[in-house]
Amino acid sequence: MAYTATHADLSAPREGFFTKLGRAFVQAMESQHDLPRRREEIIKLNNMSDAELAQRGISRDGIARHVFRDMLYV
Repeated sequence: MAYTATHADLSAPREGFFTKLGRAFVQAMESQHDLPRRREEIIKLNNMSDAELAQRGISRDGIARHVFRDMLYV
């Protein structure tokens, strides 16, 4: 006689696995792309006036695009 399981509760082990995987992915991205330095650059640029940004050829809404220009194509 054969038995078939039609329902399995895998939510608890998966949550732990995906949480750990997510943390590892974030750590890898931060170390690989130097996100702390980029955050500081965004803060510095946000603190500039519109005139100062214009001298650099950056609009206020283009700050993130400017900082991540080597990583993202937008």
